[in-house]
Amino acid sequence: MAIARVICTCKRCGKTFERRTRRWTDQKAREWEEWAAEHITLCRACEYDDYVAGAAKLAQAASANGLPELEGSDKQVTWAEYIRVELLASAEKYLKDNWDKTHMIVDDEIKEHNEMVLHTLGQVLVQVRLETSAKWWIDNRGRDGGQLLRSVYREQHPEELEK
Repeated sequence: MAIARVICTCKRCGKTFERRTRRWTDQKAREWEEWAAEHITLCRACEYDDYVAGAAKLAQAASANGLPELEGSDKQVTWAEYIRVELLASAEKYLKDNWDKTHMIVDDEIKEHNEMVLHTLGQVLVQVRLETSAKWWIDNRGRDGGQLLRSVYREQHPEELEK
């Protein structure tokens, strides 16, 4: 195991900072050092400032699209803004893709069943869009949109699991 180390100067604030990582071989460590010297241009503080600014832009866009403001600590809200935009996009894509597949089904009974399920999941998406807890979004970060919709539905309808 080799330690790669590079000293950089932040292009924004001018501070000198160090970055380290581990690589399996000395050669890989040297390659990373060369890459890092060219590509790592911001210190952690300036990177975080960009991250926070990006979250603020996401919050503005969310508000413009009718989504509520998230509630929680500043750090939770910042993180949750990124998670929310990804999960909602994934859920919307999941529904769209499955509607497209359903329209191609020939069997009317199966098609009708799928349409009913997708309509229900669409209603769940409407509810999910109104979630204001940053913690809730963070707790659901490991899911894709389809998993999110199905799990919220199951939480709301536990009696159906007993059948």
